[in-house]
Amino acid sequence: MPALAYAIQLMSALPALVQAGKDISSLVTDGTKALESMQKDKRDPTVAEWNDLNNRIMALRNQLHAD
Repeated sequence: MPALAYAIQLMSALPALVQAGKDISSLVTDGTKALESMQKDKRDPTVAEWNDLNNRIMALRNQLHAD
């Protein structure tokens, strides 16, 4: 999937997490760094980058349901 899809997934997860009061600063910072790297290297996200993004979003969502 292209970097744009990565960015959309990252951005679409943020409103609910912010509304629930979760600290998303590292998610945003690391996501931005990943996107900058993709742009610099003119590439799409790696499987590892997708997995990291998905796992971090899932962990934050799981925290929402556990609270």
